[in-house]
Amino acid sequence: MNVLIIGDFPSKTKQEIYKTFPQEWQVHITDLQSAPLFLSSAEAIIPEHVPVNSSLLKQAPLLKIVQTGAGYDNVDVTECTRRGIKVCNAAGVNANAVVEHTLALILFKLV
Repeated sequence: MNVLIIGDFPSKTKQEIYKTFPQEWQVHITDLQSAPLFLSSAEAIIPEHVPVNSSLLKQAPLLKIVQTGAGYDNVDVTECTRRGIKVCNAAGVNANAVVEHTLALILFKLV
């Protein structure tokens, strides 16, 4: 699998990201300006606040899936569907933080 992660990340974060994927996968982490160098071979894209539109999709003929964080705000789902590209998100990725924040607000109100 050839995965392209598009976004700006600190070096330490990049190292942690690389560790999460199987070693036999090719994983590239790059910013939006350098993304075209990797799009032609990408089978999966994980965009970090990057618009996934027809312009980007034209450059990714092998693309099979777009994995987003919590939502699809930056993804042209209709265009992905038309091209046979699956789009998914990381449902519940923020669930623990939301619960912790809610409980903190409740406790703050009680004090």
